[in-house]
Amino acid sequence: MAEPAGHTRWAEPAGHRHHGRGADGRVPTAARELFALLRTPGVGEETVLEKSLFVEGLPGTLAPADLDVYRRPCPTPRSRRPVLAGAGVR
Repeated sequence: MAEPAGHTRWAEPAGHRHHGRGADGRVPTAARELFALLRTPGVGEETVLEKSLFVEGLPGTLAPADLDVYRRPCPTPRSRRPVLAGAGVR
């Protein structure tokens, strides 16, 4: 069976539902494009380390006080290095 354009099938145990994937187990195109962008030399570092994308990209979904809780562990670009590694950027 051919994959629909813009989707990638991932092998998972039967019944497993991974956060961020659709019910069909596919990673949305926008998510794949975001992580590809983050792996672009220079872009990933700026986006994650300097702009703190994974916290600051949440406005509108959390109250300011709740965002502060997520900001607290990684207040500086240097402290965000593990986040960058988790995004697949070396």
